[in-house]
Amino acid sequence: MKRLTEAEYRHSIFPDRPYGPVPDAGEATQWETIHLLFGQATLRAQAYEDALTRFVIAAESVWPRSWKTADEISRLPLGPLQKEYARYCELKQCHLQTMAQALRIRNSLAHSFYRRRQHLLESYEGRQRVIDELYLADELFQRQCDEVYWNLSLLTGIEAV
Repeated sequence: MKRLTEAEYRHSIFPDRPYGPVPDAGEATQWETIHLLFGQATLRAQAYEDALTRFVIAAESVWPRSWKTADEISRLPLGPLQKEYARYCELKQCHLQTMAQALRIRNSLAHSFYRRRQHLLESYEGRQRVIDELYLADELFQRQCDEVYWNLSLLTGIEAV
């Protein structure tokens, strides 16, 4: 078994190669954009999960279907939370597909985003594809969050801000 050099070890841990060659201005800008969009998409994914939690808690207080307490609902992971949400809303197939896509993307962001895109992060064009992917993820979570808050405002009569 070949021993890794210190540089190889650092490169395997830090995909943006902070100890490697100095990036040019375009590469540095891409990395800044990737880090910003990753954080923003992750934040919006959490906001979407929070919106679902709020909706399910409010809906359960109006129409008890699962008989879960607010504390139990707030501890549900995203997938089961989406299933609870679907119990209270009449959703078309396209909505269910979008929710499944949001779950896949959120899991990718949370668990394996950089590792699965390591090959893309090595080139300018690949990093641009990652930037585009993160931008679309950010938009998806914002739309989903807006939709859930819209439904929550219809349920509670309180206008979403």
